[in-house]
Amino acid sequence: DCHGCAGLSGQDLGAAVSHALLQALAQKGDAVQMIAGAFVTKLLRSRGGGCVGCAYTKGGAVYEERGPVILCTGGFGADLSSRSLLAQYRPDLLHLPTAR
Repeated sequence: DCHGCAGLSGQDLGAAVSHALLQALAQKGDAVQMIAGAFVTKLLRSRGGGCVGCAYTKGGAVYEERGPVILCTGGFGADLSSRSLLAQYRPDLLHLPTAR
């Protein structure tokens, strides 16, 4: 857990939160699947419009997964350049340690 995260730098805090989430995910066994390094190309929707899965590419192959979807895109906050997404769209957050 991250109860001891106070005072950590943004990068260290992000790593601590990621570690805690991965530990929780591991405890769920096969109930949850994490796919890292993939590029989601399409959200699959039901006739009613709800998200029922996603299509993605990874390593040049195309896949589809059906079921609940959580998209995690993280990482852009670590780009501190003047051309970063954070600088362009939320420069007010650049000073926050959790935005780095």
